[in-house]
Amino acid sequence: MRRKVLLANFLKSVGRKKPQLVGYNSAQADVPIIVQRSIVNGLPGFGFSDRPDKPWLGVDYFDARNSEYNVDLADAMGQYKDRPSLHQAATLSGIPGKIEVSGSSVAEMWLQGKLSEIVAYNEFDAFTTHLLWARLAHFSGLQSSDQYMREQERVRELLKEEISAGKVHLEKFVTEWDRLLAITGQN
Repeated sequence: MRRKVLLANFLKSVGRKKPQLVGYNSAQADVPIIVQRSIVNGLPGFGFSDRPDKPWLGVDYFDARNSEYNVDLADAMGQYKDRPSLHQAATLSGIPGKIEVSGSSVAEMWLQGKLSEIVAYNEFDAFTTHLLWARLAHFSGLQSSDQYMREQERVRELLKEEISAGKVHLEKFVTEWDRLLAITGQN
């Protein structure tokens, strides 16, 4: 029942506020999974599923190629067999990728009741995706070099605050980030 409430809250919030979603392989994985699980749970789309008459006329979370509301970073990184995984793209960029856990491990973790580990995995992925998005925004000219550097500083500040608030698992992210920056010569 908690899953149904969580899905409904997500759909309602996104459907009402219409934020831009940013993910890695989100058009092929995240959005379809949200839709499938919502249908299985008998939920309406709550505005999340609204589609414009033409892709350029409004919010469309289902058309990542023609709408700016579902930004799929994987599409920017390559097509088909030439597309790196999130882990590959991130680590080559000096950003932590998967740390100790991969997406293929999550189902087993769920069955074992390891919810805190799943939350940690998702937090790592969220920070990774955000940092990769900032790097792509910089590459695309959407952020100046100063803005890009400041965004990385903001992420470090947020990580520090979260660690101070008890999320000590995020220390691994910071340590890995520093290690990768040193290896890639970006520190």
